Amino acid sequence: MATYGSQIHDIPIRLIGDESAFERAVEAIYPNGVTFTYHRTGTAASPWPVCNVQANSSTGPADLVKHLQDAEVIMKE
Repeated sequence: MATYGSQIHDIPIRLIGDESAFERAVEAIYPNGVTFTYHRTGTAASPWPVCNVQANSSTGPADLVKHLQDAEVIMKE
């Protein structure tokens, strides 16, 4: 899992307990819109199923992953 400003790459889907709650939590942080891309069979970089997030904004929490873990919408690895 990696963050790049308003992007999160390769979130293992197994760490997302409830996809709807996860999406709502991210959308609350980025009200200008968010694109979620689920790769259910993995990617070349990640052999496991992952989710990538791209926000239509350049600002957000300094540590988005920790923020989402604190909100209990993704688990810690």
